Amino acid sequence: MTRRKTPGSRDGLFWNGPAEQDAPEVRPNPRPRPCPACRAVPFEPCTRPGRRGRRVRMGGYHPSRYDAPDEPPPTEERT
Repeated sequence: MTRRKTPGSRDGLFWNGPAEQDAPEVRPNPRPRPCPACRAVPFEPCTRPGRRGRRVRMGGYHPSRYDAPDEPPPTEERT
């Protein structure tokens, strides 16, 4: 059920406090990256070894999946 907003009350979705002045914390999204630890393809969950050679899904992601992939070195133009 939904509750009506009483007159004079503030909306809880927006907070007009000193947090507006802080820079937002940006966290990298691990899902679009392949995982080098368990070789999970992008948008698939990370797995860990289980019984009898099976793979078990993890609750989170490997720390190496959060790291940004190395950027290729800049190419030098030859003239």
